[in-house]
Amino acid sequence: MAAVYTVRFYPYKVYDNQHWYTGEKYPYAMLHDPTQPDRFLMDTQLEIAQSKSGNFTFTITKENPLYSRLRQDMQWEVAVFRDSSRCIWAGYPTERSTDIYGKTIFTCEGVLGYLNQVYLPAFSFSGISPSELIRRVVFNWYNTEITPDSGEDTSKSRHKCFANGYIGDFDTDENGKERKITRYTDKSLTAMDILQTRLVDYFGGDLHVKMAAAPEVTDELWELHYQSPDTSNINPHTLEIGKNVVEVDYQYDTQNFYTALVPTDKDNNILVTANNDVQSVTDGHQTITAVRRKNSVIFRNVKLVKTYGLLVGLYQTESEIADSASLIGSTLSKAANLKPPKVSFSVHAKDTTMLTGDAPLEIGQYVQFSHPQRTLHAMMLISKITMKLEDPTQNEIELSGYADGNPLRF
Repeated sequence: MAAVYTVRFYPYKVYDNQHWYTGEKYPYAMLHDPTQPDRFLMDTQLEIAQSKSGNFTFTITKENPLYSRLRQDMQWEVAVFRDSSRCIWAGYPTERSTDIYGKTIFTCEGVLGYLNQVYLPAFSFSGISPSELIRRVVFNWYNTEITPDSGEDTSKSRHKCFANGYIGDFDTDENGKERKITRYTDKSLTAMDILQTRLVDYFGGDLHVKMAAAPEVTDELWELHYQSPDTSNINPHTLEIGKNVVEVDYQYDTQNFYTALVPTDKDNNILVTANNDVQSVTDGHQTITAVRRKNSVIFRNVKLVKTYGLLVGLYQTESEIADSASLIGSTLSKAANLKPPKVSFSVHAKDTTMLTGDAPLEIGQYVQFSHPQRTLHAMMLISKITMKLEDPTQNEIELSGYADGNPLRF
């Protein structure tokens, strides 16, 4: 059975026409429902992307009973549901335009965008866990900044804060070792900038918002969630050339590919001198994998330099002590773990799960991609979904993935 989308309207405050709204703690009205002729939006497009706020555009006409209410002010939010039971996105209006016939077009940004509206002071944290960074930055500073002062109308801003969301298991590395990180800013940044540049860019994963299960308890409608990368989160759906894949792009990317490193501090000052003997590390078979030649500041990956030549990049470390043993050891290890260049490819495909009733495709999931002509079969990450609410046959997804080195030819 084909699934359907519905859209709910959440006002910051209920001003009139109480019979329009249902619910108690957070009243809402049905804005779009294909089963109700008068509750229908036109030209709907929803874009959801990994660790992005996403956006939603729609057109509302005078035939919709909520037409005047939406035009009354911009103090509201909308939430998109799949099958009226699962909230897949929520946002607030940022732009409104009306044509000569009275059709009004709204553009909405995802509620994750609230994190872009609050600047936090510069900070320096040493030896904390990633989840502690989230708690301090978002659940402490951010919520403190947006808390209304005494006497303010709290109903006006009640949706603009987050309950303590779920934090994925990323405080340990793949070997189970506890992660202790140092994070700092030299200037004030938005809460979103801090999370993006000090967390997601390092560990990957997905930063997103979910609707709170019990807002009457938390007193917030939205929860901020961070989920570390999970290669076991696989959707059983298969995307295949000739069936539901409409476009594939391949790119051989060496822009950020290096075969050797030079360690630096946060200001890109080189932390080693050329006063040294030969230093190296070996693998389990006593084969040298990385080496620093005598009187050199360059740490080489032996195999990559032999194959691709010397391509040197800067390695910004946490250390501030030049020529220390820990600095030398960490740089040799980093050089030994450098990877070959990647063949990256992006895929645009039709999302047919809304029509077939299969398990829905979700951001952060992996899905099997097949290209029989190239004998290519790979698990690819779902990085973006574009939805047409009134016509699910036009839904599209974007996938991203890569294959190491030279085995694949495109």
